[in-house]
Amino acid sequence: MTALAETGRFSERWQMDLDLGLIRRFRDDSRGDLLQIRAAQLAVATGPDAPPGPWAQSALTGLSAELRRFEDGEILAVDHSEHLVGGDRQFEVLDFILPVISPKVPSMRSGEALTTNTRWPLMLGSLGKLTGLLRADWALEGSERLEGQPCWRIRYSGDWLSRLRQGQGDRRSWVEVEAMGQASGTLWMSKADGGLVRHDFRWSRVLRLPLHGSAESVLAQSQAFSGSLVRQ
Repeated sequence: MTALAETGRFSERWQMDLDLGLIRRFRDDSRGDLLQIRAAQLAVATGPDAPPGPWAQSALTGLSAELRRFEDGEILAVDHSEHLVGGDRQFEVLDFILPVISPKVPSMRSGEALTTNTRWPLMLGSLGKLTGLLRADWALEGSERLEGQPCWRIRYSGDWLSRLRQGQGDRRSWVEVEAMGQASGTLWMSKADGGLVRHDFRWSRVLRLPLHGSAESVLAQSQAFSGSLVRQ
């Protein structure tokens, strides 16, 4: 996967080698897939017109988590995700990767359009809980050959909401932070096995952080992510 992450005045270029494979099945017909980050590199630019710096290995390299999901891609839980967040690992910022590698694609006929709601959770350990929501319009545009194989081409676009809850003890005292934005992309799904062959994506959101616990004083940060996920 290659991605460009733009946060405020900074930008990061990412290259990741990801592996997602079945390790067990559950009684409700969901499956457990091990997500392994075999390699992750990033290059940082410190200004909007500044060139990216040299490639450096990310602390995410070699880490893993388990995705519990249904066959249609819906993510139910991400186990051991606390190992991916905090410090210089940054997965709490890169949470969009989850629906990118496991999109919940509705069943459609050619030329048909549908609207769906998708939710995915990410436990952040002491940092709290992050929940992602996507309300998107989907369209099956037709078929074409990609990477030498026949595929269905599917396009989507919609509203993206991220909700972070932080706190300890009484939940009434927890702090809730929201980010709202847009998500769009094109997927190519294999006609042979139904698997994801390629996903070109463009997601963005504005994160609003209350300052000193005040709802009136807010720090807004724009985040934008674009790139491609290609099955090898």
